Amino acid sequence: MLLAATPGLAAALEDRPRRDVELTLPLPARAADPVRLASARSLLGAAARTGALGPYVLLSDVDDAALLGRAHRLAETIEASYVERYGLVPVGRARESTVLFAREAGYRAFQRLEPRLAEFQGASGLAESGLVATFVGERPSDEILATLTHEWVHLLNRRAIGPALPSWLEEGMADDLSTSAIDDAGRLRLGSWSRILTPRPAGWKIAGGEASLRELVGALETPPNPAGGERFDFESALMLDWREFAGSDRAPLHYATANAFLRWILADEELRPLARGWLAEVAAGAPAELDSLRAALALPWAEIAPRLTGWLAGELTRLPALPPPAPNSD
Repeated sequence: MLLAATPGLAAALEDRPRRDVELTLPLPARAADPVRLASARSLLGAAARTGALGPYVLLSDVDDAALLGRAHRLAETIEASYVERYGLVPVGRARESTVLFAREAGYRAFQRLEPRLAEFQGASGLAESGLVATFVGERPSDEILATLTHEWVHLLNRRAIGPALPSWLEEGMADDLSTSAIDDAGRLRLGSWSRILTPRPAGWKIAGGEASLRELVGALETPPNPAGGERFDFESALMLDWREFAGSDRAPLHYATANAFLRWILADEELRPLARGWLAEVAAGAPAELDSLRAALALPWAEIAPRLTGWLAGELTRLPALPPPAPNSD
């Protein structure tokens, strides 16, 4: 089974999650940095067109009307989905821009204009300075929409909670929504696991939320390496600083862990209101650290880990069966 690419880059570089900052407050949306927007327009060339994806300004050279229509419907509903999921209302209105490149090469060239992004060249999207960017390339449309969702959540987090969030919370919320399936009306099916299937000679390549779930369960079931490797640990992954969280070869597992942790809490009828209350306190300036959430849930980590593991196993068993291999997959 092949897994999806590492999720997109986190929020604005100057808003990158920091361990030395505890105070966080919502900030109003900001228009895209004109210099970065001009750079994107230059790379897009004569094919560049402006438009709208829901409340966001669109700059793109993509002419896939079906994809743009789905993205527009998703953008129109994502803020309402965010409010429904977390109980937080972003301040003001969206003012940011989305740049959608038809070719991956154009996006990578845009990404390289920011020297501090060099170590994250594998990221499929970014959100910085009032601007979200990603590409179409050869990717399935659902994967493109997932990337857009992930990056738009970073913009919503800034407006609803603030920019100085720990990595597990910033990326966990972005992955929670971006690994959800999208219905025919373009709305996220909150709490579901998206499934993106691509035919392969031996069956299917699985991407999306299901791939994230399967990878995490597989890591938890893998015994420690006799040569000295350590078994994957939930708590340690959630405590990583930004560069360790997003920059290591285990980054997909770190994202999956943060996502699963939040999903487990929000799926529990007793824990959900406690977590939402904690999020409201963080948005009002309370510490956003993992220990403060654990205290709000009134659960020791010794109880959280086995309950989360059991919930993940249950989620895996509830996934629908894979379809038969595509006729031409072999």
